[in-house]
Amino acid sequence: MNTVTMRELRANMKSYFDGVDDDKDTLLVPRSGNKEAIVIMTLSEYNSIKETEYLLSSKANRSVLEQSLAELESNDTVEFNSEVK
Repeated sequence: MNTVTMRELRANMKSYFDGVDDDKDTLLVPRSGNKEAIVIMTLSEYNSIKETEYLLSSKANRSVLEQSLAELESNDTVEFNSEVK
């Protein structure tokens, strides 16, 4: 995560936005006073975070995902042929 001042962001917005897009990184912009900092990221990164949040939101789904990962790590997998005959 990179940090940039509001003044620097305003002066070089295109460059910072291109960097966020190219690196798929996030950009933190602190604000003065009691205002909360702003995080800038690409839409694809945001959507990825939201999808992960959704997939882990229920205990049952999280359990199934953890079991799947354990099976993958122990090579306890079955090949699946998706061709339709």
